[in-house]
Amino acid sequence: MVVHDREARCMMQRSNSGTARVSAIWMILVFVLFLGATMMAYSTSGARTKAIEAKEAAEDETAVAVQDRADALDSSRRISEVLGWYDRDNATSRSDVVLATSGLSEFKNAFGGMTDAERTWEESWPQAASAYQQTLNTIRTLEGQVADLRNQVSAANSATASVTDAKNTAIRGLEQQLADSQSNAQDERDDLERQLSAARNQFSSADASWKASQAELADEKRAREMDGQAARTRHGALTRALSEQAGLTKEKQGHDGEILATSASLNIAYLNLGASDRVSRGMRFDITSGKPGSSTHKGTVEVIDVESDRAICRIISLMDQYDPIVERDLASNPLFVPGGERNAVMAGRFSGSWNEAELRTLMGEIGINVQSTMDKSTAFLIVGDPLYNDPETGEPLEEPMAISELAVYKDAEAAGLTIVSIEDIRRFFVK
Repeated sequence: MVVHDREARCMMQRSNSGTARVSAIWMILVFVLFLGATMMAYSTSGARTKAIEAKEAAEDETAVAVQDRADALDSSRRISEVLGWYDRDNATSRSDVVLATSGLSEFKNAFGGMTDAERTWEESWPQAASAYQQTLNTIRTLEGQVADLRNQVSAANSATASVTDAKNTAIRGLEQQLADSQSNAQDERDDLERQLSAARNQFSSADASWKASQAELADEKRAREMDGQAARTRHGALTRALSEQAGLTKEKQGHDGEILATSASLNIAYLNLGASDRVSRGMRFDITSGKPGSSTHKGTVEVIDVESDRAICRIISLMDQYDPIVERDLASNPLFVPGGERNAVMAGRFSGSWNEAELRTLMGEIGINVQSTMDKSTAFLIVGDPLYNDPETGEPLEEPMAISELAVYKDAEAAGLTIVSIEDIRRFFVK
């Protein structure tokens, strides 16, 4: 029993001991669990805090990245807006690199002077700006020149306008003068027509008496001409007689000079007349054969140089090359007077080569005095071209008047003067 009690106590002790041991274990287990839960809670709370912090940091980084991206997009957009070549309706559109590169090439080609070394707009722009500035300077210079030219044109236009106004004023004045002249001319014409009509009436009334007296006048004129011709003949005979008595014969005595020598190679001849005989340059002489009994015309010479006692002449014409001008051939000029002085009168019209003033000078140089009227000392009559105006009234003639119709010509013929035509002057004297 005792054994059983002891065993029962032992068992109770073991049971209580086991219960206490289980309670302690549960307490330890609960404490451990509490401690684990506490630690887990603490650990979970720290991880959560870290997660929250990490999340917040990530959110901050994301916000920064988003802002950076927005800034980058905004900067890229602004660059695109400056550079161009982007879709303006699309907010996210950016400049097309291919188009921008092509535009850069076209830009460089347009300005010229650039190479492949300029790869960017930044490198190309300074040269383009320099070229553009040079172009602007050139344009300004040209604009200045254009402004100057415009000013000149404006001044010229003003001058032209002034001249045009003056011209128009002068034209209007002349037109008015012309109108007045035409009006006056018409009045004068009407007056002249009235005078002409009156003159015709007077002419018709006087025509009968004029015709009646015309025959009588013609008879009287013929009688006067016959008397005048007879008087001129008597005067000529008397003049020749007086001239011969005074040694003033007008006829040439054979020739004026002789050829001293010739040079066929130089085509010149030497004449035995010089400055002392009043020979001058340009004077011409007809050459005839010096053989006795021969009067063959051999040619013409022209004086090209004059010495005191001889003249050097150029042979200007030769009639026969097999009969050349030689020594002792004879020279003559119808107006040449080797010594002393002779008088001449002029009749007709002198113009062109050798006009009247030049002829008077020429005659003085060769010893011929030109008189205003013919007298007994006159040796020559120099005849000009036919007259177109009446020598007495100066009125125009319907037909040219021959010099042979003039009284002085008929008087010269009657007096036996040497008559020299203007053609002879031009032939024997060269200006």
